[in-house]
Amino acid sequence: MKLFAPILLLALTAPPCFAELVTTDEDSKDGDHQVEVFRLTVTPAAEPTPAFAYRLIKPLDQLKEGNAPAYYRRIHAENILRGAQSAMEQKVGREWYDWLDADVPISQLPLDKVRQAANLSEKVVTHGPRAGADCKRVDWGFAPETLEGMEAIEFLLPEIQAMRELTRMVALHTRLAIAEHRYADAVDLMRINYRMGHDTAQVPFLVCGLVGIAEIGITNNNALDLIAAPDSPNLYWALAELPEPNLSLREAVQFEMSLGPRVFPLLRDPENASYAPAEWNRRFSGAFAQLERFNGNSRDVSSQLSSTFGGVGAGVLGYSHAKERLVDWGYGRDEVEGMAVGRVLAIYSARVYRVHADAAAKDIYLPWSEVRKGDPAWERLRQSGPFSDDPDRELIPIAHMLTPAVRTCCNAVARTERETALLRAVEAVRMHAAEAGELPAELADVTCVPVPNNPSTGEPFEYTLEAGVATFNLPWSDGHRVNRRYEIRLAD
Repeated sequence: MKLFAPILLLALTAPPCFAELVTTDEDSKDGDHQVEVFRLTVTPAAEPTPAFAYRLIKPLDQLKEGNAPAYYRRIHAENILRGAQSAMEQKVGREWYDWLDADVPISQLPLDKVRQAANLSEKVVTHGPRAGADCKRVDWGFAPETLEGMEAIEFLLPEIQAMRELTRMVALHTRLAIAEHRYADAVDLMRINYRMGHDTAQVPFLVCGLVGIAEIGITNNNALDLIAAPDSPNLYWALAELPEPNLSLREAVQFEMSLGPRVFPLLRDPENASYAPAEWNRRFSGAFAQLERFNGNSRDVSSQLSSTFGGVGAGVLGYSHAKERLVDWGYGRDEVEGMAVGRVLAIYSARVYRVHADAAAKDIYLPWSEVRKGDPAWERLRQSGPFSDDPDRELIPIAHMLTPAVRTCCNAVARTERETALLRAVEAVRMHAAEAGELPAELADVTCVPVPNNPSTGEPFEYTLEAGVATFNLPWSDGHRVNRRYEIRLAD
């Protein structure tokens, strides 16, 4: 995060008595990493009447017929988005991006300029995000199951990348609504952004899931701004109504794990395929060229492997080992000896890929509280390169390149869930303060509504109350490389 001194530093040394969110970074106690600190001065807020007076999901009977991506795409395809961005940059400069960041407190927004930027982007928000988020259906029209070869990797998704920009524009309107105390409007704008994040992640590519996660993260920051706004409504039940998890990447992970045989024909059912020995050998050798094209970072590995196999024939490095493993798996020794060298290596590589890909995919089916404890399968994969002693070592490190993205995405989903649950916990504390007139000494004191546990641990959030400041701690030890602390005090 950026520090906007001197106003921000003054705010940090003398916390405001009015409701507001202020953010900064601090070094952790051990000095090994930074802690993102969110200081919220809040007003107590009772449960709304009715409980769902504010909603972050539009009820099904209020949605209209139509396909949401058709509206999102229109804004991108017709250059409406780019036109609005250009107009905003000409009128107010690129500083409008800074206004989206919680590092700039709501009270420090240059409202005249923000209103100008919002007016310039109103058409984008109305005809794209708002129109799409009010639709029943979500069909992007992609057919990932038809993609083969490098097309499965290089498939372009410009409209998905544009979704992040749409979310930013909606977030700008959200912060303006909060600044002007138009809280119902702010909640509705947040509803749009939560829906867009969910819709973006419906495309079964991991990159789409990551963009959706980023959209939800932006919206969660808007929720913090609203929670810290003076006399803002309590969002406990609105947050509880959000999907849990906010989005699922199961289909995306399943597709990601199918990339091996999609991109590398060598892995495509070699046990039942029939080719001439020369074709088997060609497929095995060709996998290295595909490997290098797939990931530039693997160039050194590919070159090393290619030089090992070149000149002395394919399979010198792993042929003997592959034969023995096929025998271990039930093939007759005479049958294996009669196979083409390339087929032996193909069957071995396909089975080994499946072993490691399946081990990686397990993460998506478990809660992060279990995943974070560690899985020896990941350590094994890291140590199962072509020159290792692992019985299922990869002669061609395909799983080694593909599967780390799965762990990264699982972590990102869990981190977002942790932040969303924290928002609801804060709202439970605000609701308690409205009843008791003070912040709770411990979370067990909150009886008006259930306080959610930290989904990354399955245990209650770390919470303390000292000198009138309630602190929620989201530590590094939760398994995320993000350490956050939320300090909450009641406004005068």
